[in-house]
Amino acid sequence: MVTPTLPHPTHLEQSLLAEALKLAKAVPTEAELAEDPHLSQARQKRLLEIRSQLNRLAHPLQSHLPKMQDIPVGVRLTFAQACILLSHYPHLGAAQWYGTIIPKTLQRFQPEPIPSALTRIDGITELWAWFDLPAETLKAFKQELSELENQFSQHHQVMKRLRQAIQETSVLRFFQAIFGELPIPAECLAWGSTDWQLYFCLSYENSCLCTWNQQGHPNFQAWNQLTPEARTEIQTFLDKLNQFNYEKFDRFPIFGACEGSQVNWAWLQEFAADLALPPSQVVGILTRSVSILPTAKAEAFLIHDIWGHHWQLWLTSFLNDYEFLSDCGAPLWPGETAYTPYGPLACRELFHWHQGQVHLDQERARLFFHGEVQQRLGFLFTHLLGEMLADVAEFKFACHFPNEVDCLQSSSVFANSPTKLDLSLLDIDFLFLRVLQPLLEITISIFQTSLLETELWKEWQQSSSPDQAESINELALKSAIAELYQLFFQEFQAYAPNLHQPTGIFAAMICNLVYLQNVVNSLYLHPIAQSEIPLRDLLLIFIGCYCSQNCYEEFWAIDDVLAAYFLPCCQHLGDWING
Repeated sequence: MVTPTLPHPTHLEQSLLAEALKLAKAVPTEAELAEDPHLSQARQKRLLEIRSQLNRLAHPLQSHLPKMQDIPVGVRLTFAQACILLSHYPHLGAAQWYGTIIPKTLQRFQPEPIPSALTRIDGITELWAWFDLPAETLKAFKQELSELENQFSQHHQVMKRLRQAIQETSVLRFFQAIFGELPIPAECLAWGSTDWQLYFCLSYENSCLCTWNQQGHPNFQAWNQLTPEARTEIQTFLDKLNQFNYEKFDRFPIFGACEGSQVNWAWLQEFAADLALPPSQVVGILTRSVSILPTAKAEAFLIHDIWGHHWQLWLTSFLNDYEFLSDCGAPLWPGETAYTPYGPLACRELFHWHQGQVHLDQERARLFFHGEVQQRLGFLFTHLLGEMLADVAEFKFACHFPNEVDCLQSSSVFANSPTKLDLSLLDIDFLFLRVLQPLLEITISIFQTSLLETELWKEWQQSSSPDQAESINELALKSAIAELYQLFFQEFQAYAPNLHQPTGIFAAMICNLVYLQNVVNSLYLHPIAQSEIPLRDLLLIFIGCYCSQNCYEEFWAIDDVLAAYFLPCCQHLGDWING
C-alpha cells in the first residue's frame, strides 16, 4: 500500500477550516431566524465561499497511463477486487421495493450498468491476469466470494419471511413483536422493504403521532384519542429514537432502533423455528436490517441508507470497526488492549506491584495511550468514510434529476456537491472527543472505585497468596491510576481538537478530509465517468475496500492513492474490457 502522509495546513487554511467548523455547528435556531431572517442565507453563503477557497487543497489527478508494474500491487489488488464486487452492488440496493409507502426518489435511482466482461464466469481469472496479480490472492478472494454468496442467501431467506409475516398478520402486530406493545394507532404506521432491509414509517410531529393530509399538514385526531398514559409511553419511545447511544453503531449499516432485548421472545422462537435458524442469528439480522423512519422525512434517509450504506456491510470490512466503535463509551478496564509498534499491550500491563506498592510503567503507558487513541480514531475515520460514501452515492440522484434535489431533504449546504463538508465536520465535532472519553475522564475518590481499580484489584488478589493480597495498598493503586491519567492528559496535547495547532493531529485530520473530498469530487465529475466504465459506483467500492484493513493508516493515504492511481486503473480496466 501507499505510505501515508499527514498534511499540515497553512495559517490561512487553518483559519478557513476553523471558520467552516464553527459555521457547520452554528445552525440558526427558530428564535435567531425570527430576529434575523437573513441569518441562514448568510451562513450558507459564507460556507460556500470557504468551500470554494478550500478547493486549493487538492492533489493533481494522474492523467498519463503508467505501466501496470508502476502501480503498487496493493492498489491493483484492491481495484481488481472492487471491480468484481461491483457486480453485486445493483442487487444490494432497491432492485425490488415492497410495502405501503411509495418513495418519490428511491424508485428512480439507478446504479450504473455493469460491463458484461465483469460478470463472465472466467472474467475474474482474466482480470487477475490483466492486473498482474499473484495467483494465491485470487484463490483467497474466490473463497471470500463463496462465503459472501452463502450469507446473501440466508439474509434473503429471513427478509422474505419478514415480509410474509407482515402480510399474514398486520404491520402493527409485526411492529409490536419487534419494538414492544406500544399502543400506536394503525393509521400512523406504514412500511416499506427491499430484499435486504425493512423500514417502518411512523407519522409524528414534535413527538406526537399524526397523519398527513395531501398538503403536508399534520392531523392529530388519532393522537388526541389516546389516553394520557399511552401518549407518555409513545413519547418516551419517540424521544429515545433521537437519542445518541453507542449501541446504534452495533446496528450498522441501518443504525436502527431494533434492540434484541425488545423483541418478543415467543414470536422470535416461532419465527426462527420456521427458518430452521437459531434465534440469536435472526436477532442479529433484525438489528442490522430493521429501522424506523419519520414518514415526513423518509426521503432524507432511503437512498442514503439503501444505496449508500447497505453495500458497506457486505463489500467492506467496516462492520468490524463499527462493532468496536459501539464499545468506545465503555470505561477503561484491565483487558483494554492497544496495538503498538511493538505488539499488543493490555492496560493491566502498565501496572506492577511490589511489597504492597503499585508502580506505573510510564514508557508503556505512553505507548498504550498513542496506540489506543489511534485505534479509536481509526474507528472514527471508518464512520467518516462510511457517511461520506453514502453522501456520494446519494448525489447520483441529484446528477440525474438536478431540478429535484430538494426531494432528498438534505440538511447540507452542499446539496450540489458529491461530498458534504459541513456534515463531515459535524460528525467529527460530535464524535472526536466522545470516542476518546474513557482515556480522558477520570474519577478518583476514596468513596468509590472505578472499573479499572475494581478489576485490577480482583486480578491481583486472585493471582496472589493470601499474605500478598492483604499487602496491596488501595491508596497506592488510586495514586498509580491518577498518575496514568496525568500522563494521558500530557500526551493528549498532540491530539487536542485545536485547528490553530498546525502540527496537531486534529488539524491534519480535517485538512486531509478536505484533500480527500476534493479528489472524490473531481473523480466523480470527471469526463471518464461518461464512458462504459461504471466509475462512480466503482469509486465508492474501491474506497471502501482500500480502507477496510487499518483505517487510521489508510485514511491518511487514500487521497494520494485516488489522485495518483484511480484513473490509471480505470484506463487499464477500459483497455481490458475493450480488448
